[in-house]
Amino acid sequence: KALEAEREAVSLARQIGDRHAESLALLNLGLTHKAGGDLDQALEALRESLRIEMDRQDQYNLGTRLNYIADIYRIRGQYDDALVYLEQAKGYIANSGHQHEKAINLEIIGLVKKSQGSYEEAIKVFLEALPNYQEVGVLMGVASVQTHLSAVYSSQGRYADAHRSLIKSIDIYKELGISHHVAEAKT
Repeated sequence: KALEAEREAVSLARQIGDRHAESLALLNLGLTHKAGGDLDQALEALRESLRIEMDRQDQYNLGTRLNYIADIYRIRGQYDDALVYLEQAKGYIANSGHQHEKAINLEIIGLVKKSQGSYEEAIKVFLEALPNYQEVGVLMGVASVQTHLSAVYSSQGRYADAHRSLIKSIDIYKELGISHHVAEAKT
């Protein structure tokens, strides 16, 4: 039903000629496909949204679309492609001044570096993402990055650092009342 609703939103936006609404509807359609595991359809919708934002020249929306596309490439294990999109996104995000999206960009870069086994680079990028999330008050982002740091530290055998990061993430998840993330952080 969610996919039907998103497709209907795209259709309605096209009927009234609202390019911004069309781009947003395509973004939501892409994210719905991503959540359902259909990465090909997700990429198609996100690329279409990106094309609209290229025409609109909205720096923030260009950055977000590029981040989402990069994350799909990351999930697929296409790390070099992900990094190309992330680097493009970084420029648009810097121009837009949106610190939260900058933190997301850095977090995804860190995940790519972690997946590539570049642990020191991943740590550096995660540590750069943390204050960006903290300054805009996005505790979920802080907790997420702490969880990633814990995993990287553990991969390096830095168990005391891993434990500290894990405790920080669990404390935030508990503060937010999100018990399923507490369980995920512990694994």
